Amino acid sequence: MDPTQLIGRLAELKAEGDAIMQQLIASGIPPEQIMAALEGGGQQPTVPPPGMNIPGMGGQPGPDLPPGIPQGMPQGLLGAG
Repeated sequence: MDPTQLIGRLAELKAEGDAIMQQLIASGIPPEQIMAALEGGGQQPTVPPPGMNIPGMGGQPGPDLPPGIPQGMPQGLLGAG
């Protein structure tokens, strides 16, 4: 293909990609997750099933936190005085 044809094909692919992205967003996938999948070389994003509790993503610390790390905001760091 010559450069003009390649540019036209690239425009077609971009339009198709935009349409697919809109469909994914409409199905409830966050745009950040879509972009992360694109930056990862097109690998499928790992999406936990709805309702699955992910360690470290809520009120409870995950197993990757060392013991003794305080939960919540430590006092005195914000200049409360």
